[in-house]
Amino acid sequence: MRYLLVHFLFFIALPLLASSQVLDLQSSGYYNIGRNLSYFQDKPAKMTLQEIKVMDSAGKFRRSKNEILDLGTSTSAFWIKFSYKNIPERNSFLVIDVPNIEDIDLYATLPGGRTEHLHGGSLYPSSEDVISGKNFVFSLPDPDTGSIVQTVYLRVKSNNMMLLALKVGTAETLLKGFNSKTRFELFYIGVLLTLMLFNLFLYFGLKDKMYLYYALYVAGIFGYMILYTRGYSYIFGNSTRIFLNLYPHLFASLACISVIYFSKEFLSAKTRLKGYLWIFNTLIIGWLVILIIGIFGGKLMISRSVNVLFLTTGLLLWLVGFKALLNGHRPAVYFLLAWSFICIALIYLFLTRLELLPYHDWSFEVGPMGFTFELLFLAFGLADHYNTLRRDKIAAQKENMELIISEQARLEVVVKQRTERYLEAVRTLEASNAVKDRLFSIIAHDLRSPFNSLKSIFFLTDMDLLELNELKMLLNSSRENIDQIYHTLDNLLYWAKSQMDSVSSDPVSFDLKEMAEGLMLVYGPLAKSKRLELVLQADGTCPVFADENQIQLVLRNLMDNAIKFTPIGQQITLDLSNGEDGVYVTVDNVTAGVSELQLENLLKENNHLSTRGTAKESGVGLGLLLAREYIAANKGILKVRVEGHHVIFYFSLPVLVEK
Repeated sequence: MRYLLVHFLFFIALPLLASSQVLDLQSSGYYNIGRNLSYFQDKPAKMTLQEIKVMDSAGKFRRSKNEILDLGTSTSAFWIKFSYKNIPERNSFLVIDVPNIEDIDLYATLPGGRTEHLHGGSLYPSSEDVISGKNFVFSLPDPDTGSIVQTVYLRVKSNNMMLLALKVGTAETLLKGFNSKTRFELFYIGVLLTLMLFNLFLYFGLKDKMYLYYALYVAGIFGYMILYTRGYSYIFGNSTRIFLNLYPHLFASLACISVIYFSKEFLSAKTRLKGYLWIFNTLIIGWLVILIIGIFGGKLMISRSVNVLFLTTGLLLWLVGFKALLNGHRPAVYFLLAWSFICIALIYLFLTRLELLPYHDWSFEVGPMGFTFELLFLAFGLADHYNTLRRDKIAAQKENMELIISEQARLEVVVKQRTERYLEAVRTLEASNAVKDRLFSIIAHDLRSPFNSLKSIFFLTDMDLLELNELKMLLNSSRENIDQIYHTLDNLLYWAKSQMDSVSSDPVSFDLKEMAEGLMLVYGPLAKSKRLELVLQADGTCPVFADENQIQLVLRNLMDNAIKFTPIGQQITLDLSNGEDGVYVTVDNVTAGVSELQLENLLKENNHLSTRGTAKESGVGLGLLLAREYIAANKGILKVRVEGHHVIFYFSLPVLVEK
């Protein structure tokens, strides 16, 4: 007897176990209620509410296990049941957070046994109790004072894929949920509109079909993903909303046909992918079939196959893009990245439809965000294409300019027509060459003068008539010319090497004081000839870690400049001191006219003006230029300051840090 009683109670409780849980709307949450409801499939789609209640009492309703209710694509109607409790006179709402369910009926039992019926859907305008926007908001009836638990039956039927995100909440929680989601969606809506308009302008400016195909693709994606899938068509009125819900696949077909033609142009398929043109043509035919069926109202027929064709198109275009990259088409990198995003998004959505992955509230944004990132990377590819066009155009202009110069007589008429077009390029070339022309003119002058002096000596016919003192004076003068030629050529060779190759150093450890003492011996006679005093100040050894040849050239040039501009009878000081982070080098000398040196321009880049010294010594202006570059190559900075009549050049060199 006890055994039979247990089984009897089990069968009595079975319908209750299959029923949905009671939702408590007194909390302030705004959430999906997919796991709190049960549903029943009405295959003929003709059952009444009373018949459905009988099926509910018989335990025919199935308990939902997922957050988002996936009812597939079917001609059936589905009945959904849930119960809730709320504080009387506190407004509560049911939100069907998808925009493309065509028929929605809500049934609720009011006090006294009367049934309230609300009707809405994507083909119907808003009413007093139903708001039709980018989702559907139903006003739930308030519970009476006798019972705070309310049961609602919801009937849905659509020719679209039915993924139902059902939420409940009060007016306050609805506004918070709408605002956070809308901000996110407005982000990629703004991106799509910007990309579409920008590429339309580029098309009208460049007349390149690739930009037109891209803009049409964005327009199709905007119509299908934003206006239809995310439901923003309500902004343009109820007629537009109804049209989009009846013929949504027109926009999907437009988008995919446009992107296939775009891909053919972007990947240069006619030249690089001749053996794969059949893939593009097959995909175009497939989408044309979808377009034709959609025009004639076969929406339900193609709804099941559109997602598969989306995925097939993405995978095949990714494969041909990979082949183009293997064939050496560099912009295909952007193409592959773009289609990687969309393929990942489509594969995820495909797996959710197969129930291999769960479908969440944010899953609705995967498709639009995948397309948005795809479009961004395709835009990067178009930018690279535009830069290529610009480089090709500049190269063509340069080639034409050379042709004009070489055949000026024969193309005189063409030269006049293109003068304005190339005027800016000519100015740029003249500006860049002006510095070099002036530099080499100075070099030619400063080398020719000493050579002419030597030449006059060697071509003297009366050498035997010269006395010994006169011959010595002549040879001393020649030695100065030879020193000047050597110094000029040395600087010129170093400068030419730095222009052909980037300045690099080969640092070694050496004693800077030892190098300075050697330079003092070398420059002693020259300083003596101008009655100058050379002073070396150094404390002990000064080990540094730098390129020895480069630093020697730097010190030589700084000493040359000091001797060149120091008045007779003055002092030149070379100071070496050890610091915490290196060795500090200072060259200090007195100059007669500080303003004449234009110190503010001495260390500027590309400044190599020549100034004559106190004894009319000439130069080419390369010394400080080379000194600045070589000190920088050895991790230092050449600086200059003025203290009274003293000009002080100073810099630091690193020391070798032992490991």
